Amino acid sequence: MAFFSIFLKTLFVIIFVAGYMSILVLSRIMSEGRNPELGKAMEVASFVILIVLILGQALVEIRPFADER
Repeated sequence: MAFFSIFLKTLFVIIFVAGYMSILVLSRIMSEGRNPELGKAMEVASFVILIVLILGQALVEIRPFADER
């Protein structure tokens, strides 16, 4: 069961990083193209999504330790 948990966490990280990088690449392309404002907005939004997901993952990791007390 531990292997399955590690596998799911690794899969989540790989999917998350691939999605984040694709959003970042699209925002860079758009900021150099016809609509630079939208590209900058997407870049900021992708950064905010990154922070929220990292904090969410940290809370998921910390939560079992808080329940043991």
